[in-house]
Amino acid sequence: MDNANLYSQSNSLQRTDAIDVLDSYMPLVRWKPGDSVIDVGCGDGDITVNILLKRLPAECGRVLGVDISPEMLKHAR
Repeated sequence: MDNANLYSQSNSLQRTDAIDVLDSYMPLVRWKPGDSVIDVGCGDGDITVNILLKRLPAECGRVLGVDISPEMLKHAR
């Protein structure tokens, strides 16, 4: 999908799944200062910013979002 506005209106399943997965597995991760995270298929960046970032520890060094769609990346920026 290349339409970021439409995607942001219809990504409730992705949001729910992201919350479930992150809440299940984040406690198992042993973070080291400066660790990086990559969000492959970040889409419009909504989940990265509003769900993932809020769950990352303060010592996380870098978050990188990548997507195959230039339009989605443009919107995410």
